[in-house]
Amino acid sequence: MNTLIKVTTIGACLALGACDGDTNSTAENTEANGAATSDVAEAVPTVTLKTESFDEFKTSLAFMKASLSEEDRMKLTKALTKLSGDQATAMPSTDGKALTVDKTLAETVYNKLGEKLDGKTYEDVLVMAG
Repeated sequence: MNTLIKVTTIGACLALGACDGDTNSTAENTEANGAATSDVAEAVPTVTLKTESFDEFKTSLAFMKASLSEEDRMKLTKALTKLSGDQATAMPSTDGKALTVDKTLAETVYNKLGEKLDGKTYEDVLVMAG
């Protein structure tokens, strides 16, 4: 939630900055906005998994999924399914496209890997799954 608030706030500031009535040329505005956009990209923190509790894990996993494209959400779901190693979750109830977290899959992964997933990024999870 904090990441969403930060991104929204930064976006609003950039939008307001573009409406300041400045009479810069279009090229100057484009250059300034390009620099601001790269600053925003650097300011957005990477989403990591938190495993202090199962609820915290589910929440951080939901934030991670929300930060990904549809294709990457599917890759994450497949990686988590592989990491779970449980035949019951080999066919998750969602196809990975949804922003919600499959509770059974999340619980199995959390119970098996708990601390090993703490602080891991999307890329880290894919590497772990091989």
